[in-house]
Amino acid sequence: MNFSNVFSKAKQNILLFSVVCGSLGNGAAQAIELGNGFGLDVTVTALSDYRDTGISQTKGDPALQAEVVLQHQSGLYVGVFSSNVDAGTKARREDMYYVGATIPFTEEISLDTYVGRYEYPKEANSDFNEFSAVLSGYGFQLGYTYDFDLRSRLPNNLNWSLGYNFELPYESNLLVRYGYSDLKYDAFWSKSEEPRSTYHDWEVKLSKNLFGVNFFASYIDTDLSKTECYSASGYEDVCSATVVFGVSKTF
Repeated sequence: MNFSNVFSKAKQNILLFSVVCGSLGNGAAQAIELGNGFGLDVTVTALSDYRDTGISQTKGDPALQAEVVLQHQSGLYVGVFSSNVDAGTKARREDMYYVGATIPFTEEISLDTYVGRYEYPKEANSDFNEFSAVLSGYGFQLGYTYDFDLRSRLPNNLNWSLGYNFELPYESNLLVRYGYSDLKYDAFWSKSEEPRSTYHDWEVKLSKNLFGVNFFASYIDTDLSKTECYSASGYEDVCSATVVFGVSKTF
């Protein structure tokens, strides 16, 4: 995340979403086969609001995102992700470059991990690196994200996330997720001037695959008050409860 260099960006939500999309069954898109064990995924997503760990990255406005992933049958992959953002700074775009691996332990249990770099054109002080891992099994998803080398010289910070994916009839899924973020310094101040460095967020997402297109709606909220949100970001409503609608297509 990038509100006045206060919040860290955490891509584990995208990984969790990818896990859900991958479990949608026969309606899910397959990678473009390139030969020699390589495949290419190109995903375009439109959102009514770009929320990450509960916080809006677009001040509540819509977002258009694109992601390209080159993967190998060994489980290795490299990818590029881009989205519009608006945190009240000069940056209007967020770009991420990453390399990772999917490691299957059994047919039901796997580990997805990557190291990436976030860059914000015209706002280089917001650039940083990220390590993330998601352990998935039997519908559960445990995610860990660590952001480091923030150019703004803020402390390194982390996020934990626990989710469960319910497979529903008609190529539908229900994802329930709870997250914990620690910024490692007192970023949030209440009305009574009590500081804290941590907060929680939660999400309930309903996804439906129809004609190869994934439609979804998410209820998202945090335990941050408007005062705490404003003290960290300069905005009162970017941490509040909302419903996000989206549509995603993978080619």
